[in-house]
Amino acid sequence: MTATYQNLKGEYERLLASVKITNPSGAAAAAKTVFENGNRYIAAGKATGVPWPLIGVLDLRESDCDPTKALGQGDPWNRVSVNVPRGKGPFKSWEDAAKYYIHYDGLDDPPAPYDMTVSCYMGEKWNGFGPRNRGINTGYLWSFTSHYTGGKYVSDGVWNPGAFDKQPGIIAVLLKMFEIDPSIKIGSIIVPSDEHFPVVPLPAPYDEKGTRWIQSRLNILMVANNDKPDTLNLLNVDGNYGRQTAATVKDFQRWQSIAVDGEAGDETLKAMDNELLILKGKLP
Repeated sequence: MTATYQNLKGEYERLLASVKITNPSGAAAAAKTVFENGNRYIAAGKATGVPWPLIGVLDLRESDCDPTKALGQGDPWNRVSVNVPRGKGPFKSWEDAAKYYIHYDGLDDPPAPYDMTVSCYMGEKWNGFGPRNRGINTGYLWSFTSHYTGGKYVSDGVWNPGAFDKQPGIIAVLLKMFEIDPSIKIGSIIVPSDEHFPVVPLPAPYDEKGTRWIQSRLNILMVANNDKPDTLNLLNVDGNYGRQTAATVKDFQRWQSIAVDGEAGDETLKAMDNELLILKGKLP
């Protein structure tokens, strides 16, 4: 199964219909921080077409809304980034960095017009589908809500099932923002029902080949088809289909002249198989 928006839309609808904020004061404090920095997000939203509250909550997760840090991963925007995505920048301003990362991660090219289900999908895709491999709803979206029970990546590629995400998830903050200022919304207004029911996340994406298979084979192909392999930032083979993996898939798709969407669908997997067979034939 591929982690496309259409495959996950129903899951997001069920999660949103039954979500409860479990730390309302924490979510409210986070919403206040986003509002205080709202001018930056409104400007970035106008420049890119992405809802400004979503830009704000992503920046909250990455850098606590610090204007000296880049939206992409919380590294200083005036230096070359060292965290995923690595090797980006430096930029002239926070705004320039934000526009770059919004386009780099495809936030300005959503699979459907923005509403809350699309925001869930783009937010999870931004951070990575790895928690699905562990059978949990990602804290990046659902921390501070009834849909998060623990477990997180404590650093790039390092999973700790006993760790608990202490940052508010983007959904808790968005819902609190809508509550504080009803004029703000993304798509139709979400009114969760009084009934709470658990929603089990769908199986991890790319089951047929497996995310680790994709990451390891992309590393092989990248090295084999690059004149300076020592300069490459190879993927962590960690099973977390995140931003760096998606970006490398896009590079491979451009090389193969197939649809560039960062998703390892049937056409992309077939092209990878073909290139691996060609490479195998060249080996002694």
